[in-house]
Amino acid sequence: MAKKTDRSAKDSKMTSVGELRASRAVDAVVPAFVQWCQDSHGMPADAAMEYLNPVKDVAAAYFELVPSSVATAFDAEPFGTVLGKVYAAYDNASTGSDNAVMFVFEAVHLYVEFLERAGMWTGTEAEYDAVHSLFHVSEENAGAQLEVPQLTANDELAFYEGTELVHYLENFLHWLGKGREVTSTGLLRLKEIEGAASAIGLRARGGRPLRDQRWEKPSRDPNQPDAEVYAVLSMNGLDELMKFWVTLEACHLVQVGPTRVRPTAFAEELLETGHPGRLGILRSFVSKFLEISVHGESHWSMLFQDVALVQSILLLDICHPGGFTMDYIPELVANIGLKAVDPIIDIVTERTHEMARLGLLTLEPVIQVLPPLVPFIPSLLEYAKNRPEGDDEWEGLAGIDAIGGPAPKASPQTRLLQVKIMLKDSKPPVWRRLLVRNDLNLAQLHHIIQRAFGWMNCHLHEFRVGGYNGTAYGPVGDDFDFGDQMPIDEASIKVGQILSQEKDKIGYTYDFGDNWEHSIAVENVLEYRGGPAARCTGGRGAGPAEDSGGVWGWENIGAIMTQPTHPEYQEYRDWLGIEEGEAFDPKSFDEDGVDEILSELF
Repeated sequence: MAKKTDRSAKDSKMTSVGELRASRAVDAVVPAFVQWCQDSHGMPADAAMEYLNPVKDVAAAYFELVPSSVATAFDAEPFGTVLGKVYAAYDNASTGSDNAVMFVFEAVHLYVEFLERAGMWTGTEAEYDAVHSLFHVSEENAGAQLEVPQLTANDELAFYEGTELVHYLENFLHWLGKGREVTSTGLLRLKEIEGAASAIGLRARGGRPLRDQRWEKPSRDPNQPDAEVYAVLSMNGLDELMKFWVTLEACHLVQVGPTRVRPTAFAEELLETGHPGRLGILRSFVSKFLEISVHGESHWSMLFQDVALVQSILLLDICHPGGFTMDYIPELVANIGLKAVDPIIDIVTERTHEMARLGLLTLEPVIQVLPPLVPFIPSLLEYAKNRPEGDDEWEGLAGIDAIGGPAPKASPQTRLLQVKIMLKDSKPPVWRRLLVRNDLNLAQLHHIIQRAFGWMNCHLHEFRVGGYNGTAYGPVGDDFDFGDQMPIDEASIKVGQILSQEKDKIGYTYDFGDNWEHSIAVENVLEYRGGPAARCTGGRGAGPAEDSGGVWGWENIGAIMTQPTHPEYQEYRDWLGIEEGEAFDPKSFDEDGVDEILSELF
């Protein structure tokens, strides 16, 4: 949901003879609405009450236009008219704030959804579908010249049920069953990844990746040999599975707890044949999946922001009669005038094929959006054009790839720092020797360390100068909870401001549960003559697995892996994704592999 706008944005309430009737009509359903918001969305009571303010404004305007005093059924045409008037009133009162208008949009949409989900809608099913369809297109696009197909509820339901996307959704929920294990970061554990991936048609597993796997993608070939199954160290490594996961959470089909993920009542309704709420749930899931597929990565990379813009324009263009072939994509990118032409063309082409495979598009004879999706498309383009700066709604997809921006342009003051990063108390020792430009910021150094040790950026971290009571540097913002002691923004500090000469040191801690503590020491300061911003020139030891219990937990796992008769031996082999015939080697280290990964960062 959009962030709640300041109610003071609309100080002058609408005055009409219907206001009192509207207040009484809405107040009659307040207890049920508040309880439903708490149960379905985890929304506090005061927040739910705030959402009812614009609902009362819409109801008051509606009662003024229509001889009615019932707030549980509306006629779509006058309802759409008054909805536009209330948008305008909030927009004017808030000096054009998009947040104010979006708050009205989501509040009224939530209320209408509540009436249907809670069984309190007193109109007909057709009337509900007509009112609900008003929210398919955002308020900014209400006047767009786009012919929206008129479908019956049965036709729309049949479309959704015929897509591969919904087929995968049902497979996934059946696989989920009563629940599965998750990590402390809310992602599926390694042992669960193979089943989850299989449910959406992927051949993948949790475990150590193959040597050259990063250049490939997970296969959908059921005949692929087991030895070639795509392996990931974290669920973050499977983009398609993450899109499903984020969509499931956004649509409240799953509830992720501290140790397990479980299906919600909505998931049970979806799997119940003939349930009256099935269409609404599928409509919500498909539209949200489409939104996440287009914009899910755009907040952390300029390239993907451009990709989202191109894809949004393409989807809008192919909603109109006539259609285009795949050759239109290079033409579209060229017409927009973007710089990274070839990569954008490749990514948009790949995404278009993925949507077609999921049943959301057709490719022959022309690319065409399937009719039920047309109402969702205009808002995608508006978001791409007007996305607020720093909008991180889909941070769940960013994972380890959010590297804090490109390396700055080198200057005469740019130097290379030769640093040794040691994982404290590790046995056998685990360390990396790196060359790092001194003009990178600490946020970028964080991602370099993550790559060098094989971490997956799933937990909080911090840098600290001067020991436990020294100065802390880390990520800042609402999404990062360090308690009362907020660190200095790591993105604002250059590495060279902290580490500038031989023997300078800084501490780095990753995952405050497992508490992976690293010491970073400068061994040499070298002239920078061009080349990668970060390199690996040496090291020792395999990077420990995520969530393995810290250095002592990892040492214990290593000891168990030397005892084939140990009762937990096979369990840990499975957890680490070690295949038959493979050996566990905690001393293994691939310098060339790490160096190649670092060279791709900036």
